[in-house]
Amino acid sequence: MAGRNSTCLCNYPSNLSAALFEQGKYPPCISAIHVAWTRLKTQNSIEPINSISPDDITMSVKLATRLAKSKLQGVHSRGLSLHPESNKPPTANQQTAKSIEEDIENFALSHVLESNGKVQEMKSTWEQWLHLQDNCAKHTKKECKILISEAESRLRNLPILKSSSDPTLEFFRVGGILLIRHDQVQLLMNGINGYADDPYSLGVPQYRDKKSWTFLFGGCGDGRHIFGTLIHLAFMSTVNEKEHHDPLTVHMMLVDIHPAMLARVLLDPKKNMELHTTLFYLYTGLVMPEYFVSICKSLVDEISKGTCDLLKYVHINENSMPAILDTVQYWSTPLPKSTKIFLERSSAVTQQSFPKRPGFTSDGSFLEPALLEARSNSQYVRVPSGMSGPYADPDAEYKIFQRLKVLIPPKPLASGGLYAEAAREIEQTWVPNPTLFDQSSTEHPGPGQENGYPRISKPPFETLASFAEFSGNLHRGRPPLSASGNSGFATINFPKDYSRIFLSNVPDYTHGMLNTAVHLVQHLQPNALVMANCLLNSLDFPTLADFCYKNAFDDIALKRLPLPLPFDQLVRPKELHTWLAQLLLCILYNGRPHHPPHRVDLPGNLNTFLNTLVHLQRVGYPPHWIGDFLQFILSDNLVTDVQPYLGTTPIPKMEINRRTAVPRKVHLGAWQAELEVMLALTMPALPFAVSVPRVYPTLSDISTFKATVEPIDLSYHPLAHVWKVLISGVTKAIGLMFYRPTQGIDTTFLARQIPGIIEGERDVRHAQVQIMLSQESVDLLKGEISWKMSQSWYGKMKAEAWCMAAYRTDLKVAASEPASVTEWSKV
Repeated sequence: MAGRNSTCLCNYPSNLSAALFEQGKYPPCISAIHVAWTRLKTQNSIEPINSISPDDITMSVKLATRLAKSKLQGVHSRGLSLHPESNKPPTANQQTAKSIEEDIENFALSHVLESNGKVQEMKSTWEQWLHLQDNCAKHTKKECKILISEAESRLRNLPILKSSSDPTLEFFRVGGILLIRHDQVQLLMNGINGYADDPYSLGVPQYRDKKSWTFLFGGCGDGRHIFGTLIHLAFMSTVNEKEHHDPLTVHMMLVDIHPAMLARVLLDPKKNMELHTTLFYLYTGLVMPEYFVSICKSLVDEISKGTCDLLKYVHINENSMPAILDTVQYWSTPLPKSTKIFLERSSAVTQQSFPKRPGFTSDGSFLEPALLEARSNSQYVRVPSGMSGPYADPDAEYKIFQRLKVLIPPKPLASGGLYAEAAREIEQTWVPNPTLFDQSSTEHPGPGQENGYPRISKPPFETLASFAEFSGNLHRGRPPLSASGNSGFATINFPKDYSRIFLSNVPDYTHGMLNTAVHLVQHLQPNALVMANCLLNSLDFPTLADFCYKNAFDDIALKRLPLPLPFDQLVRPKELHTWLAQLLLCILYNGRPHHPPHRVDLPGNLNTFLNTLVHLQRVGYPPHWIGDFLQFILSDNLVTDVQPYLGTTPIPKMEINRRTAVPRKVHLGAWQAELEVMLALTMPALPFAVSVPRVYPTLSDISTFKATVEPIDLSYHPLAHVWKVLISGVTKAIGLMFYRPTQGIDTTFLARQIPGIIEGERDVRHAQVQIMLSQESVDLLKGEISWKMSQSWYGKMKAEAWCMAAYRTDLKVAASEPASVTEWSKV
């Protein structure tokens, strides 16, 4: 009877602890366990353990297991600490709690209990908890924070995208996308659409009193959105002075993956006229006066000597400075490039039709008497009445540009002459805009570079036209009064969050809204926006329901919600695990892409998945829900009814509900080597607990290896006529295949059989293979590949004579010849 009574007394606090645990409320859960255990212990205090009722044994096992799990998850999610405040003696309640937990520990580790699945789970969970305690006992609280911080840094530095076969960065020199269209000037002072009724413009009540703004531009490119925002701020300052409003302070952060984009920002001549002229030519011109070279040289000298005034109010990330300075150094000496050849090779850009205005001839001849006295075989053309020549009429400048292929300078820097004389002077004394060249892409041996000359796919006038349209819209109506203020382009202590973030078609390339939500939204201020425009594939996603990894509309905006979400707004564990299984399988196996402009790539790797798991804890999901799913993966024991998508991308929305007849185990052993690296690098940073298999390595066991491979020229592949531009080397679609060669097993066979590997099909069931979607570096033009791997896997592969080869995850084909393990070396 004692057992039944005690169980009844324990039911309420035990059930309460279960409910609290399920919601991730670990400290109150632990308190409820203490109450339940005390009641259970009091009733059974005179009974030997072998005479306690089975119900009480079951209850004790549940409570003991739940306590260890709560401790583990609480510590990993930073809700509990194993480093109590020093110099503070424990309170009476703390001493009582310690005594209860010691008693539970003794029960959990006793050898009297009959072994079964629940008892084994309890013992392994307690072993995991004691192991964590022992590790933390070896260091101080400060040292623990350092270990976590270092792991968080490694997590941030993990590449979240696959590699491309050619690491050379694409350089969009004059904005826009090749053969697509120019993106219009975007103002971060406006909201999503920039209209007067926009609920996120500065004129609405929630922003009316905001005086400090922090902007982040992701992908600054030719600077149109930055300059547009600055112009808007300057325009507002005039209104501000008249209406006596307090000034705004503005912090702008510019982010770009290409150093040349950021290097342009540093070019700040001392004279006002030269400043405006330099900015004008840098961002809109094919050629420019040669004085620009001296500006770059002076800048390099000043930075080297530490006398650069610009760096007093513009900060450059120290990790970015070497690449930026290297780029400016490249521009600081005259480039061995011919202005004549460059203009001739860019002539296609100038031969398109432009808007016509009355008084201009179709062949482009134009006369502005005060400037050029132009003569040509065509008729003379008078300037339209009321105009003052090309300085007041952009269409007139089109005509000059068509003839001379240059943009006219400001009047004080202009000189007269004939067209022919002007053309000769330009060829002899002007130079190609150096910022259209860079050491990597311009001198690249690949297609489209024209032997050291970049291919300019967009006419500079598209930039001018964008600003003309922008200026017209800006002055069309009076701006919101609350938006007025002086622009303060000042640096302070760097902001931790931002008022507005704009991504200039970045989601086209970086896994769309998924990575935007995971990596950027958390850095927004409350009710702030991260906005983006989508220039590629926008028609492939007619509604949000069709969205998979990419954007649904031309322009999108994500808003930061208050996190964590309330528990009742979260999906249940089964729904969460189904979604995670879909995401995982879509990363492990990609569908086939269409040809551009309908190409949709899935560039994410397992690090993308890990970052998503970490983010889910910020959203509010209980850590053990997340940890349980990762545990299935690490134990290679994931059971699900979702399937890899085998069709063409984008993934149709009906795939959401496609399931197998019954759930089955999916086989993830082929990704163990990469999972080991991922966990060894990041384990202390994870805000949830998992039990790492004993065969998994520690951080000190991870090494970097490299190999030289023979790249395969896919243009000679039998399917090259079908793939065409899909062969592009800039696509992030490189995976590495490690395998033990046997008859019939090669890289292409395995790349096509990944669904079979996942399903454990007979043809590949016995193949020894490891797949890596994350690499340290890949350059198939040079045949160089490097990656991280544990020493134990390297030892196994070396003993069994494995090979490694690169493959294309989109085309499902080998991208390099295999390199034997004997050809690998440790970095």
